[in-house]
Amino acid sequence: MGRLVPWAKYRMEWEEIRNERRKRGSLLDRRKASAADASSSSKLIPDPSSSSSSSSSSPSSTFLSSPSPPSSTVAVEQRYPWMPHLLSSALGLSRVRSYSTQARSPLFRLPAELRLAVWRYAVGGHGGHGHGHGHGGVVAVVRKTDKLAHAVLPRDRARLDAAPRVAARGGAWQPVGSERRVRADVVLAEASLLAMLQTCKRLYIEALPVLYGRNAFEFRTMEGFYRFLLLAPAAGLRAVRSLRIAWSGFGYWQHYERRDPESEMELELELDESWREICGAVAATMKGLRELTLHSWQPFDTRRERIPPADMARKILTPLGGLPEQVKLAFTVQQGDDVVSYSL
Repeated sequence: MGRLVPWAKYRMEWEEIRNERRKRGSLLDRRKASAADASSSSKLIPDPSSSSSSSSSSPSSTFLSSPSPPSSTVAVEQRYPWMPHLLSSALGLSRVRSYSTQARSPLFRLPAELRLAVWRYAVGGHGGHGHGHGHGGVVAVVRKTDKLAHAVLPRDRARLDAAPRVAARGGAWQPVGSERRVRADVVLAEASLLAMLQTCKRLYIEALPVLYGRNAFEFRTMEGFYRFLLLAPAAGLRAVRSLRIAWSGFGYWQHYERRDPESEMELELELDESWREICGAVAATMKGLRELTLHSWQPFDTRRERIPPADMARKILTPLGGLPEQVKLAFTVQQGDDVVSYSL
């Protein structure tokens, strides 16, 4: 894990991000494509508790939305429950799965305000906007060997520290540094924040903004954050309010930018393009963001080109200049026992 060259494992993260961009396109293009597929194959169910005679309602009390069109599979199945799916497909009807409205559930008979309080108690309250990182905990998003997982800190700190890890990459970089990821079968969270959302469709849609908006999220790898931007649901990203990227790779930024045209071993990382794309995706998808903190435990390594640390920090922060004014942006770097703050 970075035994000889500590910046090697961070470089490999940029290589993986670059390869993803080259093979599958930009973050925003891939999100648009997945959103188009999702909208054509699924629809929200109406809220049975909302009155049909009401002409207006607030976002906090409305589940959503208009009834399914008459030509959908759901509408046909309600009238003809015996109709096979193959027949509906042959007739050219859209393939829409029907979900229970949970009309008989005592939980969903509660007023929307009380249900919201339940969701906040169950999946919220770990840091979040107004609480700050380190106050009330934080949700750490962890890169496993094959997926993303989460741990609530400090509650799950012992589990996370003791989790067995395996080398994620090898090849030419293996002698000088390799990233070690948590094994896929390891359970990190004592109580998963996702378990409740997986019980039914209606609860998922109601509680998802609470999960993402009432917690502070922290990332320790850039590649893991890239995956989060790619895979997280759009409604969840819109609700994120507090975000921290605590990554020592910021301190080695100069190593990724340096080019050696005479060396065949030097790889073009497309660092500027990848970082601008990540920053652009944050601005485009996280409309509710209020706090964004970048932190590096590694001081800026500028020994070879002697670039002032303030200039390096400005170079990293500049692509985030497009964030709305209401976003509190901070960049901190550990310098021994002190923490140095930078800004645009």
